[in-house]
Amino acid sequence: MRAYERSASPAEPVLAAVIVTRNEGPWVARSIESVLRALAPFPGAQAVLVDSRSVDGTVAVARRYPITVAVVRPGVRCTAALGRLAGQQLTRSKYILFVDGDTEIASEWVRAAVRVMDEQPAVAGVGGKLHEIHYRNGVPVGETADFFGMGEGAEEAYQLGGNALYRRAALETAGSFNPHVISHEEAELAERLRAHGYQLIRIPLTVGTHHTGERTALRECWRRFRGGLLVGYGQVLRLSLRTPAFWRHARALNRYLATLTFLALGVLATILWLLVGERGVAAAWGAVALLAVGLWAVRARSVARPIGVIGEWVLAAPAIVWGFWRVAAPAGAVDARALVEIVSRAEAFRGAESPGARVSC
Repeated sequence: MRAYERSASPAEPVLAAVIVTRNEGPWVARSIESVLRALAPFPGAQAVLVDSRSVDGTVAVARRYPITVAVVRPGVRCTAALGRLAGQQLTRSKYILFVDGDTEIASEWVRAAVRVMDEQPAVAGVGGKLHEIHYRNGVPVGETADFFGMGEGAEEAYQLGGNALYRRAALETAGSFNPHVISHEEAELAERLRAHGYQLIRIPLTVGTHHTGERTALRECWRRFRGGLLVGYGQVLRLSLRTPAFWRHARALNRYLATLTFLALGVLATILWLLVGERGVAAAWGAVALLAVGLWAVRARSVARPIGVIGEWVLAAPAIVWGFWRVAAPAGAVDARALVEIVSRAEAFRGAESPGARVSC
């Protein structure tokens, strides 16, 4: 008998899964089916999907499966953090598996992560390697074996990303995900968990496969900007102001902050030119910018890649300022269940059954 089968009880199953979605139509079926396979060995496991008012049929697909489906109510600001918090409050379990709706989760990693949590009570969360497949217009154009670039052994993590296993008791102690933070919420939560004496680690197994756009493509950068996904960087910096966590976040976001500083110098140089006719400073600034891009393009043997990456950094600059200015409320007692509507409800698994037999599509 497996350890997690021995420890399961009707009052507190070992595992529950929370899938968060927003317009994940092409991938949500694969994500749900991978979660059902991962939960199958765990008696009493629950699966909940929380959707941020998708308009592409994501919810219709999700309702075909034996899971509970909830949708964020109209008028409520949609964030991934709100979805995760609502899913946490709609489930009961010792551990919670959080999954992004465009990711296929690996069952082997889930079992290994549960073992780590069982053996190490100080660990609040477990992540791993993340395989990514990049798409352009729905066609695969590349992949990354591990987005996080971790080594061969387990390691402490700055943050775990959207696909991770967490200890429910640790989340309740630290305040869980902050629904007011638009993005980078995993890093903001990680610092609060560390402040309560917990650890976050990655193990050298692949969490799953993430289906996403080309990260360095200007179209993907623009999508992230328009969706407000860069504003969260500024929110997290503001929330951590005057705490040791601020400098950890600043180091992690150094490329964005360096770009922001360089752009600010460019603005000052332009003002100097316009007010007093001093062109030298502005010309020097422009020359440095062109030289940096040129050297990067030569080294990368590509113009598109540096332009795409720099484009994201440039778009992130005003977003960070806006996020820092718009103070997000700190994590607190939020009844996220009241902010979502359950549109489909399913019972917990009996355990050790094949999810394939329960799939109706």
